[in-house]
Amino acid sequence: MPRLTPESLTFVAVPGTVSAPQTLTLRNLGETTLVISGIDTNDPAFALVRGRRPPCGNTLAPGSTCAVDVVFAPTAAGVHQAALLLSTDLPYRTIEVPLTGTGVRPRLEFNPPAADGLAFPVTRIGHQSPPRTVTLRNPGPTVPLTLTDVVAGDDFLIVRTGCAPCPRSLAPGQSCDVDMVFRPRMPGLRTGVLVVESDAEGGRQWLGLTGEGVAEPELTAVPASLSFGPQPVGTSGAPQWIELTNTGRAALLLSGASFTGAHAADFTFADQDGRPDIRAELKPEQSTRVQVAFRPVDLGQRTAELLLVTNEPGPAPGIPVSGVGVAAPAVVLDPTSVDFGSQAVGTPSPPATVTLRNNSPAPVGIRTTEVTGDDDFDVTPPPGQPVPAGGTFPVAVTFTPAALGSRSAVLAMTDAHGLRYEVPLSGNGSGALVSFEPAALDFGARPPGGTDRRDLTIRNTGNARLIVNSLHTTGDFVNGPGCVGGVRPGDECMVRVLFRPTGGGLRTGELIVTSNAVGGPHRLPLSGTGLVPGIGITPGALNFGAQDVGSESPPQTVTVSGPGSAALDITGVSLTGADSGDFRLRDGCGGRGRLLPGQRCVIEVTFVPTAPGQRTAVLTVTHDAAGSPHTIPLSGEGRAGVV
Repeated sequence: MPRLTPESLTFVAVPGTVSAPQTLTLRNLGETTLVISGIDTNDPAFALVRGRRPPCGNTLAPGSTCAVDVVFAPTAAGVHQAALLLSTDLPYRTIEVPLTGTGVRPRLEFNPPAADGLAFPVTRIGHQSPPRTVTLRNPGPTVPLTLTDVVAGDDFLIVRTGCAPCPRSLAPGQSCDVDMVFRPRMPGLRTGVLVVESDAEGGRQWLGLTGEGVAEPELTAVPASLSFGPQPVGTSGAPQWIELTNTGRAALLLSGASFTGAHAADFTFADQDGRPDIRAELKPEQSTRVQVAFRPVDLGQRTAELLLVTNEPGPAPGIPVSGVGVAAPAVVLDPTSVDFGSQAVGTPSPPATVTLRNNSPAPVGIRTTEVTGDDDFDVTPPPGQPVPAGGTFPVAVTFTPAALGSRSAVLAMTDAHGLRYEVPLSGNGSGALVSFEPAALDFGARPPGGTDRRDLTIRNTGNARLIVNSLHTTGDFVNGPGCVGGVRPGDECMVRVLFRPTGGGLRTGELIVTSNAVGGPHRLPLSGTGLVPGIGITPGALNFGAQDVGSESPPQTVTVSGPGSAALDITGVSLTGADSGDFRLRDGCGGRGRLLPGQRCVIEVTFVPTAPGQRTAVLTVTHDAAGSPHTIPLSGEGRAGVV
């Protein structure tokens, strides 16, 4: 007799997947060969597969065994009750083995729970909050969870994930973590979602994300500290510059500054125009410059801190400054170098004074005063005369940069003994430069009334902010708005230009950019071709001569051609006039047809006089070319028949 073990099978699987196979063993416990006539299931969710053990064939010898492998492949969640049916040649013929299968969707849990969402702390625009962790967990208890994608966007960023790479399988009870930050781009309440794609029940699931962005000013100083090195006591070296930029998203108010520390009196500051004060309102991304000078009053290391008064939240920002006071020589130059900082190309700076101080007991005669190096520096020395002991020799220096970039020279004063006293001079020519990409715009060919648009890039290749004052075009070209708010060095902006030809042939114009850039205004050549239709009609008149009344003449033809650069639209072909009924036409131009450039069509006209005498009419062709409508006079003579 046959026996199937185990006595039943139980499966669990995710809808759309196939479970691992389970094996039923069939043993022939009888003394004769068992004939197997069929093995099947009564539910298509269960299927037979070939396993590793020998499968059951048509017969099974006494004492032998064979295997039946079964899998469960549900298409939906729910419980399936079925049976494996084994048909044999025995009297009771069919053996049934109960099969139970449950289609189960995995579940996904968020921590924090999806119902609560994840809230981030208030964060300044452009800054990043501390990371927060979201845990994704498969609570089980039976099937694995497959994650196919985990994404966020807008103001919420995934900075680290333990759920990658996807697809990622989580066994029952297993979890993975996603670390997120809030980086607001705009002020106010910001919302987003963490979206998880998986095979969990319900498919796509998400966790709500919230945070508040605040627009606050933020001061960034470059460099963040200053070191002046050695400087003779009682003299000033070249000032050093600090660029202060508002890197926040709200207006920054600079309302003053002061030095603190043990040697605060050794340092002075001035704004970029040389005023001994720092007051400015900086919009986001705007900058100003501050110069700091060091004039030690004693020997040794000298330190202080420049404190800036702003409306930035928190304590007043400080910039450490330091220098070393050293003993003064017999002849002292004050300052020992001059840096004019940035100066607009072509404009003179305020004068700076270099003073030669004679600390020796004898007069010092200055023979020559000159500048060597770049020609951007001019000097105005006092009248030549010896500098008495304890006296001074002041020289005024101005800087008028002729080009962008670093400019340098040396102010040299030579005394009567040939000793040379040198003061390095430096400055930076600043300004915006405009370059176009492409260098010219050619729109190709367009018909009148048509429009073509092209985008143009304006790039600031200079070292100062480009301020575009106006954009305008000439000719058949129109520009859109663009480049509003200024363009930082190295950045670019886009302008859209439209071409609307008002006539035929080559059309030219310019895009004119008026700005603060060096060499302005800047002009970009614009060109395009206007396509216009043309018309040719031959002959200019038709004369049919004498024709018997009531008879039809041989046809005569009018040829219409399109010699223009655009398609010719024929909008009407008609006969008019007192005797229009005496003429007939066969319109080969379609009445309302179109001729491409170079094409032609033919209109046939016949004369059928209805009365004797001179008969006239007009053939009229209307079209969209210049000179419409065109008229062709028609004439003929009606001849009375011979009686």
